[in-house]
Amino acid sequence: MTEAIIEKEIFINEVTNHVNTSGYLIIKSSETITLDKITGIVFLEARGRMSSYKNKILSFEVSNTKKLIQNESYKIPFTFDSSVFEINSYNGKNVSFSYNFEIQIDVNDNDIEKIEKSIFSKIKSIVTSNHTIKISEYLKVENLKFKYQIVETKNDFNIQPNKIIGLFILLILGATYAVLVPEFNFWHIIIGVVFTVLLIYLITKHIGSSLGTISMKTIKDENAFICKILKTRKFNLVKPYLYYVIIEKVIDKRGTSTSTYTETIFTSEKKKLEKFKSSPEIKFLYPNKNGLQSYEYSDASIIWQMRLEGKYLGLTLKYKCIFKVGRE
Repeated sequence: MTEAIIEKEIFINEVTNHVNTSGYLIIKSSETITLDKITGIVFLEARGRMSSYKNKILSFEVSNTKKLIQNESYKIPFTFDSSVFEINSYNGKNVSFSYNFEIQIDVNDNDIEKIEKSIFSKIKSIVTSNHTIKISEYLKVENLKFKYQIVETKNDFNIQPNKIIGLFILLILGATYAVLVPEFNFWHIIIGVVFTVLLIYLITKHIGSSLGTISMKTIKDENAFICKILKTRKFNLVKPYLYYVIIEKVIDKRGTSTSTYTETIFTSEKKKLEKFKSSPEIKFLYPNKNGLQSYEYSDASIIWQMRLEGKYLGLTLKYKCIFKVGRE
């Protein structure tokens, strides 16, 4: 008996909205066979400097029972809800997000012996064993038409360790070590590093407490958003300015220890706080590029972070605050 060879190919239109996307399957068999069902599945994949993930986000019926006549070509159209595409396809430094579209073709049991065995992928279940022919295609989702939408909320800024203070402490400890401890000892180095980190933390906390708290309130404003600064009366910086960054963050848990990788993928214009004492409101534009809204998938995330910088007693102080931006 001659084994049937099935030719198949997927064509999908560009994904440009979050309503629906269409395409079609071209299929041809060298022998007459019956297909019980054709199913379409969309997977979201994340790959990079972390454990890879592939999750099914959509499954739909392309066609039910269909008979393929020998050597006849069939065009089977399909449409699926593309609201499942939460972000554009993304290829970053440490992680990439992509969508994989898969067609699964179930051949009728009576025609299984006609099919060329090499094209099968066996899927085993508890009850039985099914023979399913698979074909897949990666979807390039780059032009989802949506607007960014700030999440209105109030968030506190956190003061960051100062590099100058850290360097000053290291110099003092290094000079002290050279004078008082002439012999090199590994444990002295460990104790010195721990002591340095502790001092930096305590000094930073003291400066933060002396200045008082500062927070921000995010407000919607059509195609932009407003950041309103809220602070205590005694909080004051010299020449303060404000800007935001979008960060790609990946946590790698594959080894015996956990590693975190971050990459800044967007930096906004820096805005001077002219009226810092009177709770100024600063307006920011969204990025021109779509698909960078706040997002978290497994060990990878896209983070929006507001940054405030200014001088205090001659030192440059930096504050950070995470906020969220979704889409309409």
